[in-house]
Amino acid sequence: KVLREVPLGDSEVLSVAFSRDFKLVAAGDDDHWLRIVDVASGEVLRSVLHGDSVQCVAFSHDSKCVATGAFDRKVRIVEAASGKVLREVLHGDGVQSVAFSHDSKILASGAIDAKLRIVEVVSGKVLREVQHAELVVA
Repeated sequence: KVLREVPLGDSEVLSVAFSRDFKLVAAGDDDHWLRIVDVASGEVLRSVLHGDSVQCVAFSHDSKCVATGAFDRKVRIVEAASGKVLREVLHGDGVQSVAFSHDSKILASGAIDAKLRIVEVVSGKVLREVQHAELVVA
């Protein structure tokens, strides 16, 4: 049973993620947008333009931030309440995966450049970078 449909334009949605409390959904699309949607009303609360298609999205465990990865090689950490971009971290190629640590203080991201980056959310400091043999997609 479909509970709600939310029209997001003609673009292809590439990634979605629920906030931990299931009140919000983040959607990334091939028209370069991150959209944060209220689940109860279906209203788009925030729209954040990126430099290229948004390949992956993830909410922090406290639901205060959304991390995005895009083909413009950037990981963005966005404040969910305002849509403000708090941090940007550059990869060598398109970003394919993002995930927050349980305490929401650390963010991991993987990219087509076969690198996994571990970043401190508050400072944006790269704590570790791991080179893999193949691209990192999940």
